[in-house]
Amino acid sequence: MKRTGLALMVMALSLALSGPAWAKGRISLGGAIGAVDILPQSSGDYEPVFGANVQVDGYYNFNEQWAVGLKALYGISPTTILVMWDYYAIDVVGRYTHSLSDHWGIYGEAGLGYYKASATLDLFVTEVTLDVDPTLGYCAAVGALYQGPHFYFGPEIGYQIAPFDKGTTSISGFKDTAKVEGIGTLTAASLMLKMGYKF
Repeated sequence: MKRTGLALMVMALSLALSGPAWAKGRISLGGAIGAVDILPQSSGDYEPVFGANVQVDGYYNFNEQWAVGLKALYGISPTTILVMWDYYAIDVVGRYTHSLSDHWGIYGEAGLGYYKASATLDLFVTEVTLDVDPTLGYCAAVGALYQGPHFYFGPEIGYQIAPFDKGTTSISGFKDTAKVEGIGTLTAASLMLKMGYKF
């Protein structure tokens, strides 16, 4: 009985990882999870401080090479011990995939979209929050995918950049707020595990 169950599991796994490569016109829905590092704006000694991000995405594949997609990403990362950034992005991207075999491929993609961020300075007795006005941001990514008949997975290295300008600061416990300008450009690098399902 145990041998029969094991044989069925092996057969199911073989079927899941076999089959044709990515077919024309298929829609894929998935996501990614990984680590993100918000890069400093100025030069000098740099020590990476990693946070986490999560992404959901969907693509329409025109053929085996070209696709267009929509990505929604949330990332949170400290830049110092006291300062925590979190940011949101919704990007429209174009992607090109180069097949290495029936199942493995590498890809590159780039796009632009809506970016929003906030930063919190924890002073232990109080918190200062910077709420950044939304702006147009840009993204790029490269990765590799194992593509079965339906499921796919693989690593992705991503990069986001958003030239933030204006925002509002507030202090916990106080009603007054203050407008600020010249916030600077937010840049973030991420390493994620991407996975999804193809229809």
